[in-house]
Amino acid sequence: MELTLGDRIMLHRRKKGLSQQELSKLLGVNQSNVAKYENNKVKPNLDVLIKLADLFEVTTDYLLRGE
Repeated sequence: MELTLGDRIMLHRRKKGLSQQELSKLLGVNQSNVAKYENNKVKPNLDVLIKLADLFEVTTDYLLRGE
């Protein structure tokens, strides 16, 4: 089964040893938003997506499409 955007966010957050709260502070969003991203209920906006890619040292394409 292919990973979703939320799965990739959770995977890389855990690899960095960050809690949802810690990641939310780095991104400048509420912790509940991070939970919604990871549960695929909400997609991060473009600014947050770029911050995630930079923090996780991956491309936005990888986050969005797994490529």
